[in-house]
Amino acid sequence: MNPTLAQFLEHTIALLLAAVAAGGGFALVAAAIVKFFGEPWLKSRFDRSLAQFNSELRQGEDRLKATLKASDDREAALRSALLNGIAGGSLELDKRRLDALEKIWSAAVERRSMHLLAKFAESIDLEALMKGAHGRGQEAEGCRQMAEALLKTCNLLDHKPHERPLLVQPFVSESVWAAYSAYSSVLISVFAKMQTARFGIDPDLYNLESDPVEIVRLALPSFSKFIDEHGRGGLPYLVEPLEQNLLAEIRAQVRGVSDDDASIARARSILEALQRLPPLSAKPSELPAEIRGSLIDPSN
Repeated sequence: MNPTLAQFLEHTIALLLAAVAAGGGFALVAAAIVKFFGEPWLKSRFDRSLAQFNSELRQGEDRLKATLKASDDREAALRSALLNGIAGGSLELDKRRLDALEKIWSAAVERRSMHLLAKFAESIDLEALMKGAHGRGQEAEGCRQMAEALLKTCNLLDHKPHERPLLVQPFVSESVWAAYSAYSSVLISVFAKMQTARFGIDPDLYNLESDPVEIVRLALPSFSKFIDEHGRGGLPYLVEPLEQNLLAEIRAQVRGVSDDDASIARARSILEALQRLPPLSAKPSELPAEIRGSLIDPSN
């Protein structure tokens, strides 16, 4: 016989005899049965439930750890992709900026012929040349020949307007763009006057108010006294400083130097002044067709 069952029977018979002797009846017998079997059963059930709970808890912890690790991995991958994207975008933007600066300087170099013409014009009264070239006499013819000879020397007889590098403007600083525009405006002014003399055009068709005197004053504040003394006649002398100013602004952007508030304000003043300049000719329709295109330059 099973030892446990034998113990139970022995214990039960003893309780029955005691219960009968005491007159307690079967209630005590039932209590004895519950005590004998119930406590071990409840303890065994509790132990099994606790073990199952601990197992499920450990499994839950493992699943949570796996989920957290997967989340961390995704976050790390996202962060890496974002940083790589930012770095790549920054590198691309830096490349676009350098390309833009190169195009600005290339556009300035393309105007070296006009720069040379301005150097010749330093020793010439351009307004007097324009007036002298308008007419039919020998003196007028000599003025026209002189203007044509200078233009030929500078390879500008068949000049076609250079396009402004407008597409790169968003990638250069306001100071660079203002410096380039100021430099170009003086070159165009000198060139237009020489063209007017070459063809003997009525000088009244040339709008002297289009001369960028105030623009140069803003671009080269250290030359204000010189400009006050020489006015528009002094503009050819300032082509060299204007070119150096443009080069300095390009180099500053290449080095990563940002415009300060004063530089931004000055650049915007220059660009606003350029917008206010009247056209080179108040009556462009009256200009000879053969020079209309070369006189009206998109850089001005």
